[in-house]
Amino acid sequence: MKRYVQLFFMFAVTVLIVMGIQKGLSTLNVLNLENFWANYVVFLILAYMILSFFLHYFSKRKKQS
Repeated sequence: MKRYVQLFFMFAVTVLIVMGIQKGLSTLNVLNLENFWANYVVFLILAYMILSFFLHYFSKRKKQS
């Protein structure tokens, strides 16, 4: 059960970070996220990258202890 709770919070934190990055990119006019598909693709790419970092970090940490 502990792993599922940990995974849920990793995913929740990932989504919050991605939403913050998207808001920042939109504010700086780096990306035009008015288009649904552009917003969706950017969200998927960023979420995958950040979630893979979290999973890699926590799986390495688990092996060391």
